[in-house]
Amino acid sequence: MKIPAMLLYSGAAAGFCFLLVGCGGGGGSSAPTKSTSNSKTRLVETTRLSRAILAVTGLGRTITRQAIPPTQHSWSMSGRISLLFTTAASVQSGESRAPTPAAPAPPALDPGTGLYYTTVVNADGSGEQLLFVDQDLTQPAGSFQWSKPKWATSTPGTYPAIITVTYSITAGNYAGVAGTMTVTVNDPSFKSGLIELALTDSLHESASATLALSAEGISGKNNMKFNNGDSCTVADSINAAGDLIQAFTFPDGCFGDIITDPDGTSTETYTNPDATLAAPDLNGSVQPDGSDTINDSSGDSTTVNVDPGDSDDDSGDDSGGDDSSDAVMKKSAKLPAAGAVQAPAPTGSGRPR
Repeated sequence: MKIPAMLLYSGAAAGFCFLLVGCGGGGGSSAPTKSTSNSKTRLVETTRLSRAILAVTGLGRTITRQAIPPTQHSWSMSGRISLLFTTAASVQSGESRAPTPAAPAPPALDPGTGLYYTTVVNADGSGEQLLFVDQDLTQPAGSFQWSKPKWATSTPGTYPAIITVTYSITAGNYAGVAGTMTVTVNDPSFKSGLIELALTDSLHESASATLALSAEGISGKNNMKFNNGDSCTVADSINAAGDLIQAFTFPDGCFGDIITDPDGTSTETYTNPDATLAAPDLNGSVQPDGSDTINDSSGDSTTVNVDPGDSDDDSGDDSGGDDSSDAVMKKSAKLPAAGAVQAPAPTGSGRPR
């Protein structure tokens, strides 16, 4: 993900000393000043919720315990969503006469959340994906619970089909993420459908998303709200290279892009629309484990873990603070040359500079 971040500015209203943070400040402001920390906060917050959406839906391979992350070449519902539908269809078609729920399957690793899971399916097709921190299944980490599927013609395994999912993650990188999903799958290959999602996290942030999947990829719109009252909208699309583009816009005119490869790696950009008042742009790169390296053109580099349940958060306290994402900032260092760290603007996003 690349995030050039343009600094937000503040101004003093006559007779007062209010600090206005954001692109363009607020009404009546003058003499704008730079605010690097707020730009980084916005970039981290937006990235964090974007990653959570992909992890919960199972569309993005964001975490793995393998030395080399598994490669995913295209976007589809072939992860968690296909598991929920296919196991439900299997039980209803071949084991519906069983008086008790199907036995849990052997634990497997979910690449989206980095947690192990087992699956229990009831005779009516409803079920539960149980999450665990460890492969021995001794440390529970939450669950995904889904309703009885609504199959086409009421026949198990026929599409389009719809399920409603309630989820809560209690451990791991996404600890505190919870919400609901309604999933419509149009075909048995899980290449097209619709995901409608509501999400909250442990930092009192929230997101709603409507994601449509087709042969062309993903398209949709997200709304994000952060614990300091800030918010943004996100437009989702696929570029010519097959990457997911999440183009975000804040009400004050700041904008940027998060560009995610299907394997879970991302680059970011964050931009202030008024270059004459902006601090150095920010850009970033995010690894599958949530480590986000943020650079600016002055040569500063900061490493952050953006995920809400990150166990490396030394502060352990984000209560009452507007700048919760800065609590997980780990290190800052001068890079050798400013020009060498400034990533080019992403192509295919359609966003103006």
